[in-house]
Amino acid sequence: MIMMLFTSAFQSGCNYLSTRGYGLLVKTGCRTVFEVGSEYCYNALSFEVYDDKLEYIVFYGPSFKEILNLYSEMTGRSSVPPLWSFGLWMSRAAYTSRRMVEEVANKLRKMEIPCDVIHIDPAWMKKGHYCDFEWNEKAFPNPEEMLKNLRNMGFKICLWEQPYVPKGTAMYKEGVEGGFFLKDKNGEIIHILDFTRGEVAIVDFTNPKAKEWYKLKHLRLHNMGVSVFKCDMGDAIPEKAVFHNGKSGKEMHNLYPIYYLRSVYEAAKEYSDKDALVWGRPGYVGIQKYPVQWSGDSHTTFEDMACVLRGGLSYSMSGVPFWSHDIGGFQGRRPSSALYARWAQWGLLSPLSRCHGTTPREPWEYGEEVVKIFRDYVKLRYSLLPYIYSYAQIASKTGLPLVRPLILEYQDDPEVRNLDLEYLLGEFILVVPIFDEEGFVSYYLPKESWIDLWSRKKVEGGQWIKEKLPLNKMPIFLRENSLIPTIDPPEYIDEKKIMEIKLKVWLKDKANIDYCFNGEEFIIEACRNGKETILKLGPSKKSWSILLHDMDKPLEVRVANGKLENWKYSEKEKICLIKLKHLERKTTVRVC
Repeated sequence: MIMMLFTSAFQSGCNYLSTRGYGLLVKTGCRTVFEVGSEYCYNALSFEVYDDKLEYIVFYGPSFKEILNLYSEMTGRSSVPPLWSFGLWMSRAAYTSRRMVEEVANKLRKMEIPCDVIHIDPAWMKKGHYCDFEWNEKAFPNPEEMLKNLRNMGFKICLWEQPYVPKGTAMYKEGVEGGFFLKDKNGEIIHILDFTRGEVAIVDFTNPKAKEWYKLKHLRLHNMGVSVFKCDMGDAIPEKAVFHNGKSGKEMHNLYPIYYLRSVYEAAKEYSDKDALVWGRPGYVGIQKYPVQWSGDSHTTFEDMACVLRGGLSYSMSGVPFWSHDIGGFQGRRPSSALYARWAQWGLLSPLSRCHGTTPREPWEYGEEVVKIFRDYVKLRYSLLPYIYSYAQIASKTGLPLVRPLILEYQDDPEVRNLDLEYLLGEFILVVPIFDEEGFVSYYLPKESWIDLWSRKKVEGGQWIKEKLPLNKMPIFLRENSLIPTIDPPEYIDEKKIMEIKLKVWLKDKANIDYCFNGEEFIIEACRNGKETILKLGPSKKSWSILLHDMDKPLEVRVANGKLENWKYSEKEKICLIKLKHLERKTTVRVC
């Protein structure tokens, strides 16, 4: 069996991974066509490159994790996006005025829906000026004041862009005078039609002067208070183009998005190294070095929701750990309340989470029941931020994705080879999205014990489960040996206010996690031997509450290299709660 790693939703490069234990990367900037079980040969995979040379690299594992490690070591590993970017992004296509943006911001806070980023699509510029980086001050008066007010409420702002400059704008004139646009072999500027059907020129990022000119446009807006840019388009490169570096449009077909997103990412990094990221769409081999990407324009159907998840899992197996999608779907009829709720449930347990679409995507547009469901799941996401961010760090170091297809963790279980509608978030949390209006779902639990997150009941794996669930429930399971660091969900991420970590422990024999959050990094280890449970963690300046689930009442709790404030046991819930502070060096907790 061969698992393909590129899809129409996410563009990452020309590569695939085989269950025979190898991966293949085709090195080319040119158009490439893969034939998978096609009329050429029904039981084989073949590929062709629109070039006069062929170069490819084979990675042998046979472990998929080792292949991803080797691949990402060669093509580059992702930096970790800033912590606030793992909060909720709220958007629609489009907020057309300052009033609309501020109304959404105020309503999010009033309804106690945690959110960190508001995105504004092209309407932040004047119609016909997409993209000249100049505010439409009639619709968005005094943008500096707006940005300051939103920042004081805890919101970051993201602005849409494309690497095309419309005729008739001041930026177009600058680009012509500087020689910053793509040209043909006769030296004439190439124009294409953008999505508004207007004539635009294409920025040539292989020209160092053009790149710096483009970055300055971003730095001016960063200095105004904009935190991040949504890098749309960039995949309409005419083959007749001649780039500043001497390559043709044919040779730069796949490479252009790398140059584009890298330029915007570098501008963000120059402005604030710790906050650097882009919200990109096109990509190619190595795009993971400039996080993050989203899946593009899906339709508002359960079928498209499933396609987006399949594409995302494929993207995860392509060495790209940080991706997102449009909760609710982007285009088509307004999503039903059930579709929106079901999409939100797993969308809020994706690497990054954004609501976006051509019709409103704010949860209050779908009724009170959906608001409650949305609020519960977004608070679940925010509570899991220490866990999510810890696995983001692991992804950056190893190339292993934040969201993992089951086959990555259970490569030797033949039952999971075709499973593409459920996944693991990190190593410990199994997420089962529901793709049915009525709530019917069928899923497989791999061969080990699992804990139902909602009921806390143990369920044995190695079996298929079919059930019908109410709209507020999506199956979520924890592996039996799990360490889940959490926080109380805030309304937005303010790192200075995070003072306590709650570590939830489900332990059969042993578990560990490379914990990294809020400036602290260490390994948390836990083991159970008979009636004794031992945990090692720290050092940490925060207070810690450790919840040991599914255990008998202990006789005593002893702490070394830390202060035990108190502990108590719930006979009804079979949970032991231990409160610690002043964790020095490696604090050891013994429960027996």
